[in-house]
Amino acid sequence: AEASKILYKLFNGIIPPERTYSNNFKDVSSKAQFSEEIKWAYESKIFDGDSNGNFNPNQTLTRAQMAKVLVNAFLLDTKGTASFKDVPKNHWASEYINILGAEGISVGSNGNFMPEQKVTLNQLSTFIERIISKYSPQQPEVTTPVTGGNPLVAQPEEKKLELKTMDEVLALGIAMYESSEFDPEMIEVLTKENVYDTLRKFSGS
Repeated sequence: AEASKILYKLFNGIIPPERTYSNNFKDVSSKAQFSEEIKWAYESKIFDGDSNGNFNPNQTLTRAQMAKVLVNAFLLDTKGTASFKDVPKNHWASEYINILGAEGISVGSNGNFMPEQKVTLNQLSTFIERIISKYSPQQPEVTTPVTGGNPLVAQPEEKKLELKTMDEVLALGIAMYESSEFDPEMIEVLTKENVYDTLRKFSGS
């Protein structure tokens, strides 16, 4: 559900709907948290749900599921081939994982992709940033929604913002990466875990 929320904030109005949601998920009511975002993610063909007709909004995303989400959301494709030792060709997500590996979005670890490992919000943000950094220089800069094609387009920058949630921070970071006013090499995002170490480094203590 939270992954749907992040992608909705980034690409609602940019990724066009390709199908209609008609209460497709048995475990998502119209009053459920993030129901609008989940509906949008289904209509945009980013999420399909499981074979039992459930979305499983409270479950943690696996790396295999993340691969499918990212490939669908960013319309990724490849002519290359990646070889992960733990992803057989008959794995349901092998095509999506191959695209991330062949395009250098994921390098795995010791030749493994670890498809069933859970994905944290920070890891998902890192993968999105890698995709934006790799593909956005090839895209035209626009400030209005497009009706089709690759959604990797620059978003209008807001000069003054009060950020209250992690997905708002992520959206601003991506806008900065895509803006010609910022050098991506000079942008650093600090989390609660590393901010104190960074401050001590700058202060020399």
